[in-house]
Amino acid sequence: MICASVERLAEKGLWTTPVIEFLRKDSTVRWLEDLRAESGRSEDETILVLLAAIRSLDLTLLDGGSEPEALEEFLTCHSQTLRPVCLTRRVQANVAERGLPLLEFLGTHWGRQRLAVTELGCSFGLIGRVLVSAPDTLKNFGRYFAPGQQRPTALPFVAEYLGIDLDPPDERWLLACIPLADLRTRVARFMFEVPASPHVRVTQGSALDTALWPQPAPGTHSVVLTSFMLYQLDPETRQGLVHKIVDHTTSCNGTWLNLDVLTDDGRNRFVLQVDGKDELLFDSDLCRSWGHHGR
Repeated sequence: MICASVERLAEKGLWTTPVIEFLRKDSTVRWLEDLRAESGRSEDETILVLLAAIRSLDLTLLDGGSEPEALEEFLTCHSQTLRPVCLTRRVQANVAERGLPLLEFLGTHWGRQRLAVTELGCSFGLIGRVLVSAPDTLKNFGRYFAPGQQRPTALPFVAEYLGIDLDPPDERWLLACIPLADLRTRVARFMFEVPASPHVRVTQGSALDTALWPQPAPGTHSVVLTSFMLYQLDPETRQGLVHKIVDHTTSCNGTWLNLDVLTDDGRNRFVLQVDGKDELLFDSDLCRSWGHHGR
């Protein structure tokens, strides 16, 4: 089972050849199988959390230059440190790129109206920093985003952002969850160079707990954001959360934005949905380019 997951994930091109060979080693497979049995995680998540845990100890060890045997020795020597990390932490992706199409959509539809965004399952809250600090984000666009990244053509006025996450990562763990070295470098630049605004807050708690969801201030339009998190929930939990979001946005005349990956006929579609209806289509979950649905 672990072996099949290694081969499937390797096809995504996120790892160097030495990393793939390290994951194929019998000793690594046994370690992962034991971890999966104890943690109850899926095979894919078991593999990804081990690699993130290794990066949390040595951020560049898996980027190249280390032979599979050296990685195997690293796992053996640091097993007692890595195991509790793997059992307690989650792999939490968060990239600033996902905030760019939201800037354009919100700016196009609400102009300079005051907006308050609540993101459920926000991870580190990078999207919030993009939304609230758009001028600082765009000023050094080339430092934070890859060549060819689409730029937003309109900017909104996001006055407040609240992110809610069950286990918000710190800076080092967030970077450890990013397998691509160039993307990790850009995320680090963005985190450390774009000032943290007092209007961006991240709180620890369950996204399902509606008591944590703020009511908008007078004159402020409320936006609830879910970003590539609904597909990770089981069907019953997902349906329950969607009902809560719809009830909330209906009661305050707000808007629900959902970045998501949908599977049609075995093929993935990356979309921005507005109140449950497709609005924008993306090239990938990194949102490097987008266009309007149906155009």
